[in-house]
Amino acid sequence: MRSVRPLATALAVALSTGACTTTGIGTATAASDQAPMAIPLSTQSATARDEFLRGVHDLDVERAVTPRQHFDRAIAADPNFAFGHLYAAFAAPSLSAYRSHLDEAVRLADRATPAEQLWIRTERTGLDNDVNGQLALAQQLVQLTPSDPRAYGYLAGFQFNAGRRSDARATLERAAQIDPSFAPTWIQLGNSYLLTEPRDVAKADSYIRKAVALAPNEPFVHDYMGDVYRAENNLPQARAEYTRMIELDPSRAGAFQQRGHVNSFLGNFAEARTDYDRAVALADPTQKPTFAVYHALVNVYAGDPSAAEAELERVAGSVDALNIPNAVGSKIFAYSEEARIALHNRHLDVAQRAIDRLRTLFRQQAEMGRSDAFRRSNEANIDYWEGQLAARRGDYATARAKAQDMMAQMAPDQSPRKNEGAHELLGMADLLQGNYQAAAGHFAEANPDDIYVVYHRGLALEGAGRTAEAKAIFRRVADWNFNGSDTALVKAEAARKAG
Repeated sequence: MRSVRPLATALAVALSTGACTTTGIGTATAASDQAPMAIPLSTQSATARDEFLRGVHDLDVERAVTPRQHFDRAIAADPNFAFGHLYAAFAAPSLSAYRSHLDEAVRLADRATPAEQLWIRTERTGLDNDVNGQLALAQQLVQLTPSDPRAYGYLAGFQFNAGRRSDARATLERAAQIDPSFAPTWIQLGNSYLLTEPRDVAKADSYIRKAVALAPNEPFVHDYMGDVYRAENNLPQARAEYTRMIELDPSRAGAFQQRGHVNSFLGNFAEARTDYDRAVALADPTQKPTFAVYHALVNVYAGDPSAAEAELERVAGSVDALNIPNAVGSKIFAYSEEARIALHNRHLDVAQRAIDRLRTLFRQQAEMGRSDAFRRSNEANIDYWEGQLAARRGDYATARAKAQDMMAQMAPDQSPRKNEGAHELLGMADLLQGNYQAAAGHFAEANPDDIYVVYHRGLALEGAGRTAEAKAIFRRVADWNFNGSDTALVKAEAARKAG
């Protein structure tokens, strides 16, 4: 889902940190390879404590469903365990569940330890889209728990959200010094160099290999090692790493998804579809629609965007029958991908239909978020899609008005990156109108890690006669091997332009 800014959900925590959804706590270990925990837990229940620590460990190694099961058992054993509720929020399968657990953590916070209270306050501040406030609180948390690598990882996530990338990487370097044996820190640090600017694939390779050496039999490290090979354009070796994940855990749906991505890039479309089908079959019901979306994207790589749009329509239409708690979010993802493909290919009737559905879904989701900041973010998302459609129709005045409304919606937020989506929309309007220099300026103010934005900045630079800069950008896009409708739409064309 294309979002104006990362939302305060467990998924958003995972995306913003670039690694796993862990923060961490406790005074003992649930498994021999788990990092020591630096603060005491407030629960007096041995069962709650044991289940909680097992859940934290499973988050560390990025297991899909078992963390939620452990945290649910922890709070069943001790319903007043505020910190257990916070972690249940991190592992929640839906926005509604996330919000319910977070609200309960806040309600019970006076029973928690000072460090637990600070963690809960930091997460609650995200409901106000207050990244600056979260930064300040997470910095206090690190000062209070200076030997906990998870606290540093949590802080780094907010530093990335605020655009303070060098600070974030320095924070992760400090975490690695505190506990060099904690593989998730090396993963988070390495992954930051894979996916966020300024990128450095050699550093990413070095850091992620440290994690592989520490936990060679954990599937998640091979997931990220495969990502390194993708970034290095060594797709056969990437596929081998994802196959190693499958060997280590044949039930891991995400491993088949990852191999499906590589097969899509390699043009092995039948194999890609088989991998995605296997991922759907193995996945927890809450994950099935996501894997099905990637199956649909194979059509784009195969040169048939209309087939992708039709398949995404079917995916979205099938969600309600699954009776899953994250139905609204799953449909938003499918319709957002459909809208992107349709807009790019000027199938404007399809785009209109998808955006009409997104408008309703974003407002339903805003009710689940139960905060003014969440509502404003989703209204800005609606403006974004309506503005993109207006721009493709040549109604540049409406597109620019929607961008201005996005900025007005986001104005109360304490986030340095809050206007990136609006700049992307303004850039698209200028690009389509032939105002290339202005478009390049707006795209430079948009999300620097969004490959669709990067590609269109290249088009703007090309139009402005800045050919060398444009070709460098097209080469970067052509070599981008991380999947989504954005990559599927522009990767091949960028390769042609790069020469």
